[in-house]
Amino acid sequence: MDITLHEKYKHVHFTDEQCDLFATLLDTEPLHKEVMYFIVSEFLNNTPATIKSITENIRVERKVGVKNKRKTSIIKFDVQMDFISRKMAESIVKQLAFSSLVFVEMLAPYKFIKPTTRGAEVCMLLQERDNQRAVDLPSNGESVKE
Repeated sequence: MDITLHEKYKHVHFTDEQCDLFATLLDTEPLHKEVMYFIVSEFLNNTPATIKSITENIRVERKVGVKNKRKTSIIKFDVQMDFISRKMAESIVKQLAFSSLVFVEMLAPYKFIKPTTRGAEVCMLLQERDNQRAVDLPSNGESVKE
């Protein structure tokens, strides 16, 4: 969603049911959820997110091939924490923009990514769900007794 569409529809809000739907969709995709959280947190800090800032701050588990001693062939794959690729960040932002959760503001060579009001609503619902899950989890591995 670009700035002109955002300006036209910025007063449109999701219903509770739609908000729940988008929160559930983001909950199933942890990377999309993390990127959305990052965009909203940057916005709250009065610094708009960019693709570069996303790639510098979001980490993902990635399989990396381990080569043999002669470095001729890969013998196994190890899971390693690495930064998200630029291509993947652009793809996620594009999907969030098509969902009208974020909009992109173009200024000279920069593309600033900001959440829409609908994106902020969904993020608040996700945060409430995460807090509720944290409360529902038993401490010290004990089972919950009613």
